[in-house]
Amino acid sequence: MKRPAVSELALKLSRARFAGLDNAPPRQGHPWVYPHSLYAALLIFRAYFGLTYRHTVALFKDLYPESPCPSFQSLQRYMSRNLKPEDLQGLLAELKNQLERLLRGDAIPRRGWPTGA
Repeated sequence: MKRPAVSELALKLSRARFAGLDNAPPRQGHPWVYPHSLYAALLIFRAYFGLTYRHTVALFKDLYPESPCPSFQSLQRYMSRNLKPEDLQGLLAELKNQLERLLRGDAIPRRGWPTGA
């Protein structure tokens, strides 16, 4: 099964942004089980497609059955505690910019949907 460009780009962007956190020791309390970049990639993917936390985790498990995945509760907790909304919006904007470069020029809607008049 070919993996979608959106998930691959989301993971690449989050690894670039959160590489320092992935390797840093925890400051206090129990450390996160999965890398920060995985949580961020899943949250970018969720925001891009407008999915629920449960659907995001289910889709990730379908696309990457061999990879470990956080639960939807853990994903929601990470979003509420560790990721600022402006960080997520910035990563989402960067994802959209990179996807536009991959698509043909006529495949990108410029002003809403065609009306079919």
